[in-house]
Amino acid sequence: MRKKYITLSLITILSSATMLQANDVKSSPETTLSDLNQSSKKTDTLLATVNGHKIWESYFDKSFSKLSPEKKNRTINNIVDAELLVQYASKQPLFKDKQLQEKVKSDGEKLKSQGKKFTEQDYRMVLGLKVINHLAESFAKKSITDEELKEYYNKRKKNFKNLPFVDYIVATLNSKEDAEKILKAMKKAKKSEQKETFLKLTKKYTTEKSKIDVNREYKFGVPRTPFTANLFQLKKGSYTQKPIEMPNKTYKLIYCTDKGELTKAPTEKDLKKNIRFIVEYKKKLDWVHNKIEELKKEAKIKIEKKF
Repeated sequence: MRKKYITLSLITILSSATMLQANDVKSSPETTLSDLNQSSKKTDTLLATVNGHKIWESYFDKSFSKLSPEKKNRTINNIVDAELLVQYASKQPLFKDKQLQEKVKSDGEKLKSQGKKFTEQDYRMVLGLKVINHLAESFAKKSITDEELKEYYNKRKKNFKNLPFVDYIVATLNSKEDAEKILKAMKKAKKSEQKETFLKLTKKYTTEKSKIDVNREYKFGVPRTPFTANLFQLKKGSYTQKPIEMPNKTYKLIYCTDKGELTKAPTEKDLKKNIRFIVEYKKKLDWVHNKIEELKKEAKIKIEKKF
């Protein structure tokens, strides 16, 4: 079962379309939002009520029953927080955005095609939390200042001296087939010729939407994604063994040209992107936490079951 630490790991939660997937919920495709206040089982336990919206134990999979009493209570509290946010999100114009609704439904259909369940309750939760993520992100981007970034850097400058880094070439291609052709050629090439082979073939398969970038990434303040996970596993002179599929349906290949630790601290300019990510992330979490506390003041919340 996925835990719901809304105020501590918002970004992780919101990036997952299965945040509230309850694999043990017996709901039919015809379930409507008006049915959500009703339990899907004849013998079920009502856990909490939030402004009249009932949260049942059957929303969770069977592993909920294996949690310790402390973790069960914490999970209920976190789901109450999530429900407050979703109720708030449902009143925002973006909640009714057709493009966003279709995206969430499409993601749900993909889960169903994999044999997983995606109920109306899942749809409502995922849609609502995506709206919350958008609101929090907008707030963070608008409120951040250069002074905040400078202050963050100056306070931690001495800690950046031995910062790990990776220098790499990344090729972005439009088709998986092109990426696999490059990898096949890379495996046939001599070790000393792999970098040149990588550059030559990526240029060959480059289109107006494909490109080759040379970058340095610091192991600090970067979101954990399939791309960065692959990047930091590479050794100098090595490359990704499989194409990395991106959300925009392009494919990335990475060749690591150098890797190590800095001997002196990078400049504020060097780390500005990384620092901005961290400061924005904190602002997003602060916005969500403050919004939850604000909503609780007016909400009617009843924990129906304590363990």
